[in-house]
Amino acid sequence: MDKTMRIDQLTAGFAEGDAISGTAMELQKLFRSWGHSSEIYAMPQFTSARMRGMCMDYREHRNSADPRDIMVFHFSIGGELVEFFLNLKCRRVLVYHNITPPEYYAAIDPAAAKRLEEGYAKLESLRDCVDLALADSEFNKSGLVAAGYPNVEVVPPLIDFGLLDQEPDADVLRKHGDMSTKILFVGRLVPNKKLEDVIKVFYFYQKTVNPQSRLFLVGSYAREGRYYSYLRGLVTELKMVADVRDVVFAGHVTFRELLAYYRLADVFLCMSEHEGFCIPLLEAMHFEIPIIAYRSSAVPETLGGASVVVNDKQPETIAEMIHEAVENRAFREKIIEQQNRRLSDFRHEKVGDVVRERLRPLMKVG
Repeated sequence: MDKTMRIDQLTAGFAEGDAISGTAMELQKLFRSWGHSSEIYAMPQFTSARMRGMCMDYREHRNSADPRDIMVFHFSIGGELVEFFLNLKCRRVLVYHNITPPEYYAAIDPAAAKRLEEGYAKLESLRDCVDLALADSEFNKSGLVAAGYPNVEVVPPLIDFGLLDQEPDADVLRKHGDMSTKILFVGRLVPNKKLEDVIKVFYFYQKTVNPQSRLFLVGSYAREGRYYSYLRGLVTELKMVADVRDVVFAGHVTFRELLAYYRLADVFLCMSEHEGFCIPLLEAMHFEIPIIAYRSSAVPETLGGASVVVNDKQPETIAEMIHEAVENRAFREKIIEQQNRRLSDFRHEKVGDVVRERLRPLMKVG
């Protein structure tokens, strides 16, 4: 392999807690460990202030790259980066992280739905221009195949689980560290993740099973004002048994705050209807939190036969499953044992070997 070549990455946004950003940082470490120069380029308007020192404005990239160099484009919607990527003179690798189907936004945010539709068109425009197409799940691979991409390879996300063992935020632990049962969901508050169904399940759990319970919804809702308002209204409408404050909209949190919410959780509940991979499921596994998830999109693939996967969303039934996962020690331990086995499939060195194998044909001297 030619160690003089560069392996850079291109991503629309770059922010703490963002799954694509985290994957890009781990890949950068990997590429550098192989002896290659490697930078991450992003759109400045979607780069958080905290992360600006860890990436570069994509407009600073000099399009005079050696044709042996590689640019890895983490594609979500694409935007203005598509034309930039097309004009690069180096070899081009596309990593597909999925596009949310527009119908989830059609009623609540027509402008967002239109952007998603345009994203699908831009994805198709790249199919004959890349040297390699990668997807982070078989589910996402099927999306690339449907868009006409030939010979798509799958590479799971590269995750450093050791980072999750840092000290959690003490203030969050202190604020919520009581004896109540705590149910957690981590992810942006967006329509496809169906947070309304999570709230309805929690309502039945708190009302009919365990009044001493709390729901944590951890994820940004800054761009989803109408959907967030709908969710807050739903909490009020259902008249939670104890207090509406038992549903905690944490918003975007720091990494250490995120760790604290994971440490506090008794059950991870996912009712999402569209996930390209869903890294929080693996993070929950790392913290040995029993997972109950709705069978949809890439979720069963990510879980790999572990956890509790439900085929419908009957709140009463899922509330009872939560009770079993919390109170039935043997059941809980069985779930955790399955999850630990599944998590071993995503060991850093194992996924790193897959990345190297996929990129090998492009990294030969020639």
